[in-house]
Amino acid sequence: MTDTPERAGRSRAVDLGLLALAMVVFITLIGLGNWQLRRLAWKLDLIETVEARAYADPVPAPIPVRAHRLVLAARSPVFRKMLYGGDGPAAPGGMREASP
Repeated sequence: MTDTPERAGRSRAVDLGLLALAMVVFITLIGLGNWQLRRLAWKLDLIETVEARAYADPVPAPIPVRAHRLVLAARSPVFRKMLYGGDGPAAPGGMREASP
């Protein structure tokens, strides 16, 4: 069997297609490797930051935020009940129920 010029052209087109596909795969793998190296640097920096904060001297708690007024919009008094409080020095005795 001899190759005709038409057959040789198709073979060359397939070869060029495979070469283009190989180049795309190669460039994609280079990009993914670059991304992994940048991610590694970010992750090591994050670990260092967390380690530094975990073993650092304690800092005072932030200033408490002022509470906003609570507005209840239910029509029935059954649904307008609200629980507040908790255990602790600020609210001894647990939860309390309030209704308007």
